Amino acid sequence: MKQTTFALFGLGKFGKNYYRLLRETDGIFLKSVVTQSSKNKTEVLRDPSVTNVIIATPPSTHFNLAMSALQAKKHVLLEKPMVLNVREAKLLKNAVQKSGTTFMVGYQYLYNDSINFLKKEIDGKKFGELSFMLADHFSSPPRQDVNSFWDAAPHALSIFQYLFRPTKIIRADMHHKNNNFFSATVRFNRGPLLCIRTAWTAPEKIRKITLAGTKQAAILDETLAKNKLAITNIRTGHAFYPPIKATEPLKNELQHFMRCAKTKQKPRTNVDFGLVITTWLEIISKKRPM
Repeated sequence: MKQTTFALFGLGKFGKNYYRLLRETDGIFLKSVVTQSSKNKTEVLRDPSVTNVIIATPPSTHFNLAMSALQAKKHVLLEKPMVLNVREAKLLKNAVQKSGTTFMVGYQYLYNDSINFLKKEIDGKKFGELSFMLADHFSSPPRQDVNSFWDAAPHALSIFQYLFRPTKIIRADMHHKNNNFFSATVRFNRGPLLCIRTAWTAPEKIRKITLAGTKQAAILDETLAKNKLAITNIRTGHAFYPPIKATEPLKNELQHFMRCAKTKQKPRTNVDFGLVITTWLEIISKKRPM
């Protein structure tokens, strides 16, 4: 089997997960790993045998690394948040168009089998009229270059965009404290009310999405070992757990990236998708991240 050659930038929280998957997945040869202390960045990007680059470094480094990789004609998978402002996002979009290579942002929840189940239910009108979506993301390692909202809110915003396809924000209200706790309520031109709550420090780890409609409600709790997704019939109050054969979202994401790079298929989370999410982050926070 012909192998696809990768370079990985970053060995932090997500970088370690990518490292494991790159080593485990058939058809992949991980040739180079670049960390903050490495001095081989330029050498790796100049290596013609390295055709694919994954960037899982601190957010403040995303723009320059992605631009360098695109200019070197590499296929790029870039972790969220894509970049830290809309200006950078637009420049990155131009670079993607010029490169002719595949560019994808790592919004991993869009490769979550439970989220894809919910999308089918919503598209099939199983929920009725949806009133709100609540996204809670509590307790995660603090970052030095972004606040907890820019760190975690891309998950909620990417899910919302994927499920409901709104085109603009009508109103956004934000409350926050010390770059740690953020609470945002967002009204879009399409879809239910979106409420996002993020915090780095909290008594327990929470990764929960709640959807409420006139026919059904759903809770997706990613901290559970099983029965992560619960669907409740509003009329009867009966809850059931869909038999979802779930694959690790990051593995699904990586396979989608490889397929797009090979076939030139447009990625689900391409640079245009990333530009939308970056624009919303700026609008809701009303300023750059820090």
